[in-house]
Order: sequence, then C-alpha cells, then structure tokens
Amino acid sequence: MTANITYCILIIAIIIGCILLGSTVYYTIILGISPMPSSRKARLAIVDAIKRYKPEAGRIYELGSGWGGVCRMIARNFPNAQVIGLELSVIPLLWSRLRKGLSKERIVSIRYADIMGQSLGDAEVIITYLYTGAMRKLAGKFERELLPGALIISNTFALPGWMPIETVKLKDIYHTPIYIYRKA
Repeated sequence: MTANITYCILIIAIIIGCILLGSTVYYTIILGISPMPSSRKARLAIVDAIKRYKPEAGRIYELGSGWGGVCRMIARNFPNAQVIGLELSVIPLLWSRLRKGLSKERIVSIRYADIMGQSLGDAEVIITYLYTGAMRKLAGKFERELLPGALIISNTFALPGWMPIETVKLKDIYHTPIYIYRKA
C-alpha cells in the first residue's frame, strides 16, 4: 500500500511539474521573453533612482512584474506609494500573489493584465524589465498616456526614441544598464 501511495504522489508531482513548465514555456513563446527576475543590484538601483527623482511617488507601476521582487522592494522603501504589478504569465503571477499574501506589504497590488491594454495615465513611476520589441511598443503608449514628469525606469532595455536623463551601469559581470527617463 505504501508503494502505491508513493507512486501516486510521484505521478501527481510529475503532472504538476509538467503543467508548471508547460505554462511557463507557453507564456515565454506568446510574450517573447521568459519571466526573469531582476537582480538584487538592479532592484537596489531602481529604488535609488525613485528616491532621487520621484521620492513622493504615489502610484508606481511595474510592467511585467514577474515574480514580484521589484514590487516588494519598492513597497518596503515607499510605504506611502501604491505599487501595482502587471503580469500576464500565470505562474509568476500566482507566485507573486502567494508571496504578497504571506507578507505585510498590503500596498502592493498584483494584477493579471496585458500591459498594452492597461491605462497608465495615473502613473507617476513606471518600471520595466521587458525585451526590445515590447519597449518599442511601449514608447508610443508612454507618449500618449503618461503625464508630464512621469518617471520611467527600465532594467537592461532602452526605450527607443527616448533620451534617458541618466543611465546607471551596475557593477555586475554584464555592466547592466538601468535607463532612467522622464516624460516631457
């Protein structure tokens, strides 16, 4: 009997693993990028940029919030801000919501949303870690929707057609750039 229970648990674990892997692969293909968390150095640089350029930010969006690490760090550093993570990939979204539920960061909202369909007109700060194709699409959306003075911080990928007010090079093996923009 014990062998049968062990066998059933193993089969269930394999099925769940395949579903999780399959979902991640599916959304990687659909979205054009896998859910990659920002490094600790990148998260710290993003928080530092907000502190320097928009210390009283009220509404902060992370587009493609993935596993939620950036949202959580921002929430800890800006307790008066409303932090909104937007994610379309189901597994990272569920992980983010689980971590949010287990934490004290109640100012974080993790939403299942397509960033191109989400209105960003109330954003004071936008954070991204998205691939070049998505940044190309977002450039026009930011022009149309963001209020003057809105801060945009992008991990690794530049915003085509926009001139950064600052580019921070991380002290990591890749010298990862963090691009900082302000909507004119």
